[in-house]
Amino acid sequence: MRMITTGVFSLLFAVVVGFYIYLQPLPPSSQDTGPQASMRLVSLKEGDEIQKIQIQNSDKNEIITLALEDKAWNLKEPVSYPADPFLVKGLVSALTLSSKIRQLKPEKDWDEYGLARPSMKIGVQTKLNRSFRYLFFGNISPVANHIFARWEGESEYFLLDPDLKNAFDKSVYSLRWKAVFRRPFTELSKIAVETKDKKFEISRRGDVWYWVEPIDILGDTVTGDHMNEILNQLMRLSIKEFLDGDPRQASDLGFSDPTGTIALWGPDDQLEYVCLGSEFPMRDSFYAHRKGEDIFFLVDRNNVRTFFEIVEVSAEEVIKSASQPEGQP
Repeated sequence: MRMITTGVFSLLFAVVVGFYIYLQPLPPSSQDTGPQASMRLVSLKEGDEIQKIQIQNSDKNEIITLALEDKAWNLKEPVSYPADPFLVKGLVSALTLSSKIRQLKPEKDWDEYGLARPSMKIGVQTKLNRSFRYLFFGNISPVANHIFARWEGESEYFLLDPDLKNAFDKSVYSLRWKAVFRRPFTELSKIAVETKDKKFEISRRGDVWYWVEPIDILGDTVTGDHMNEILNQLMRLSIKEFLDGDPRQASDLGFSDPTGTIALWGPDDQLEYVCLGSEFPMRDSFYAHRKGEDIFFLVDRNNVRTFFEIVEVSAEEVIKSASQPEGQP
């Protein structure tokens, strides 16, 4: 249920950001100057890009830092983990494609606008500016549906759509990449699955998948329908909950005698390997972890069982077909 809720909110977030950007004036090109360019919220020179975003939320007493590393976004604090690329690209777009609605000189102290000690501020670090520059979100404006905002250190303030602030009011969980496997499935070259008592392996040559294990059907093709079912169910293997700081050792979670393992390879032979430990009945889940990473997490038990069943049934149908005498239906 939590994963469904997260997916719904992710979709709503994308819609909000999309409509927000659509309703804003189109940003000027990197060569534009003058008043139009100065109204852009984050103005980047040619060759520049946002490389770090920091969300400081004093109401939640939380600091979240995101960093672009090797073309991929990662959470750096309060945890170190890959970030959801879809959500973070939405945040970057919200900063770079939106404009200030109106720029004004203050007539009162910053406290009157909620801009002296803001409840939320967003730090932006770019490739050409290695220091954080902080955007302060203030109070709701009494005029129209806007909020007060300003850049730290600037003498003027401006108005923004409150949806921009809402877009950054994210939990650490929502920003983490919750797909169990991160490689695009179009790049897969081999899939290996092992349960308590069986092993399965399929390999791709060109656009065709072939069985490697069980040995009885070595070289037989995986039908298109079966392959689609396998890949679709792989996509449903998402992380329900992260177990940060769990003091128990891996052996205590059933990884010494795993329920099963799933391994994926790409064209570069880079391996993604997930081990499934014991069941956690209270959460209808299995304990799991990715090889090379020290964070344990929970995966929906029904999705795991359905995936194993789809792989096993696909193999059994080929075995049954191969065992029938030639010409017999």
